[in-house]
Amino acid sequence: MHAHIEAARPSDTDRVLDLLTRNRLPVDGLREHLATTTIARDETGEIVGSAALELYADGALLRSVAVAPQWQGRGLGHALTDAAIRLARDRHVPAIYLLTTTAERFFPQFGFERIERADVPPSVQTSVEFTSACPSSATVMRKSLEGTTMPRYTVRPATLDDLGALTDIYNHYVVNTAITFDLRPFTVAERRPWFDDHAESGPHRLLAAIDSGNSCVGYATTGRWRPKAAYDTTVEASVYCRPDVRGTGCGSALYSALFECLAREDVETIVAGVSLPNPASIALHERFGFRSVGVFTAVGRKFDKLWDVEWFQRPLRLPG
Repeated sequence: MHAHIEAARPSDTDRVLDLLTRNRLPVDGLREHLATTTIARDETGEIVGSAALELYADGALLRSVAVAPQWQGRGLGHALTDAAIRLARDRHVPAIYLLTTTAERFFPQFGFERIERADVPPSVQTSVEFTSACPSSATVMRKSLEGTTMPRYTVRPATLDDLGALTDIYNHYVVNTAITFDLRPFTVAERRPWFDDHAESGPHRLLAAIDSGNSCVGYATTGRWRPKAAYDTTVEASVYCRPDVRGTGCGSALYSALFECLAREDVETIVAGVSLPNPASIALHERFGFRSVGVFTAVGRKFDKLWDVEWFQRPLRLPG
């Protein structure tokens, strides 16, 4: 099973409040900010996660980051927090503030730092969380967005000089995750045939993302989906980013460039497989027009566990 990250609807109000209550989080004042609340919905339609953003004159308040018990430890809280931060950037918010009594170690990975309560702008201090819902002993944190921009990446066809970095990026996921079903890391020489399967023209591409320091920090590919000739108009896409650049737009930059490269090729359909759970990958693919077409259950064994894979597809040329 997986969860879809989406904007909350008015009809979701009671279920969001119930989720927060079950997680022992305050609910006062949330109804007025449902329009800037993000939720995670599982395949049955049940709300299994939330993150709310209250917008004020001098900043935003992040609150109500909650995940249902059966979904905890699966990356959903990370995906919801990322979504709330993206919304704040879209609204040109200068800084995000929050109060927490239990998650002081969770939020610093997103750039939040502890501050004094007196350093919170007056408009944010008028919120219900500051005035009454949270205890005065709660930790106050801030993430500054003012004067910062998301890193920009140059995306270009990968070269042999990139192969060492490409191999290192992939090996991280081989060793530490079930995102790929390879079981042992590769040497650069072992990865050369995979590199040679791609070209600067045609349907099978390999693009690299280069950061401002001229380091290769991610890549995206399209390759053959199945060997029979009639499948040649379908390609399988994948994207891998160095762990420290996750959530900085690297994957989006790669996919945008990749699909633009394919625009003049004889490609009709793009497919992608996502081992579950992986809410961040699912959210990325859905943003690029992929839709779920089914789940293969227990098709891979790794780390002494059987894993499901959800398959997504989109036409190369999206309607409209």
